[in-house]
Amino acid sequence: MQKQTAYNEKGIFIWGKPGYQTMVSGCTNEEYFYIRFQTEKDGKIHVVKTSEDQKIKDVSFRVSGNGVQKTVKTDENGEIVISDLRPGTYTVIETGASQYVPQKEQVIKVNGGKVTEVQFYNQMKYGTLKILKTAEDGLVAKTRFRISGVSAYGTEVDRVGMTDEKGVAWFRDIPICGKIPYTVEEIETGVQYVVPESQEATILWNQQTEVTFHMLIFVELVMSMVWIINQYCLVELLQSIMVW
Repeated sequence: MQKQTAYNEKGIFIWGKPGYQTMVSGCTNEEYFYIRFQTEKDGKIHVVKTSEDQKIKDVSFRVSGNGVQKTVKTDENGEIVISDLRPGTYTVIETGASQYVPQKEQVIKVNGGKVTEVQFYNQMKYGTLKILKTAEDGLVAKTRFRISGVSAYGTEVDRVGMTDEKGVAWFRDIPICGKIPYTVEEIETGVQYVVPESQEATILWNQQTEVTFHMLIFVELVMSMVWIINQYCLVELLQSIMVW
């Protein structure tokens, strides 16, 4: 900053402003003043996002502190650079990621002229499925089941498991399902059994979902149907006799 004073043989020139340093100079000659201001530089926050399912683009983060309140999104590399931040403390938190394991907000300090990096990692949520098989003939081991569908992360799930000697099949570390439950079905059913209907299973985070399949022998089903038909025919016959 430069200021040239006017010539005044008898006076002085006073520079002043409330709250600032006052400068006084004589006015017998032309004067040049050079004022240098040194201010605190702004800092930056560099957000780095990684995820188990590799989805890192357009993820929203909220940054607050020092009068700043803004929501920003990651680029295709999962990164955000937030500039022009006054030195101080800021809070960064990911928003809109309920399908992932919850993350704590991070409180960081921004220094003037420097970049402060903060990292976030998204971990998928998993649950467990237990299938219990029962059968009229007691043969419950080595029965194969399949769970299939689309997870909350948009990925296809298709797994096959087999029951143990107790008729139990475990499916662990299954990604939580979205709005549509998974389908559970028995596969490769023996010809002596009636094929059971498939069932729906909702997999929730850190929880165990259980479904039961009961195997009905085909011969027993036929006999049951014959018995029902016979009973129906008997009723019809009795009704005819009473009418007669």
